[in-house]
Amino acid sequence: MNKFSRLSRYIRYLVTFVIHFAHGSVSVIGVLMLALIGYQYARFGSEGLNPRSMFGYAPAATVHALDTPEAQISAPAGSKTALPPLTRQMALVADAIAKRHHLSPLAVDLLVRTAQREGTANQIDPVLILSIITVESRFNPYSQSAYGAQGLMQIVPRSHTDKMSAETGVTALFNPVENIRIGALVLKAFMRNSDNMIDTLQKYAGASKDPEQRYATKVLQEYTRLCEAAGITPRFTPPGGAESEPSSPES
Repeated sequence: MNKFSRLSRYIRYLVTFVIHFAHGSVSVIGVLMLALIGYQYARFGSEGLNPRSMFGYAPAATVHALDTPEAQISAPAGSKTALPPLTRQMALVADAIAKRHHLSPLAVDLLVRTAQREGTANQIDPVLILSIITVESRFNPYSQSAYGAQGLMQIVPRSHTDKMSAETGVTALFNPVENIRIGALVLKAFMRNSDNMIDTLQKYAGASKDPEQRYATKVLQEYTRLCEAAGITPRFTPPGGAESEPSSPES
């Protein structure tokens, strides 16, 4: 009987300990979760509360890119990022790119939203920006050519130091957001000095003397495909077809 009493008492103590331990663990986990939520909100705003961002489902490069100064330029009040939601047509473009190139929709969403923002800011068709990216790098943000052209839009750093902020450093052009921002500025500069988009694109590629206009043909063929996928009427056509409007508005 004494043995039974001691065993019962031991079991009660053990159960009490387990209950207290479990209660304490739940409390600690709750505190940690609140701290995580607070950190995510403070750093990323409401987007940080998305479970994909909180628990690591989104690619780290995507989260980092959203947290860069470039991604926060002209951000609306109360927002941590300046990348607006995609329009319906640009969402269809993003879907077409992800499927064709077997890319993560999350990563493509970042790139297309960036192209949409920079296109709007520089009066450039964002689908054209994405078409250049397709031809230049096939959406590989770490691409580098034998001539030193870097990133999505294959920009040569030494030729465009005036467009790069000093804070971004030597790896600036491997940041997708920064690369698209600078690429749009480069394209806009060529547009100011060209009579048509074909000429602009040949100059962008450093191939203005190519009589066959092969670069412009590739870009505008891709542009036409993306426009068709989204139900957009193309503004430009490949060499051999008439362009529907000038390459650049007056600015």
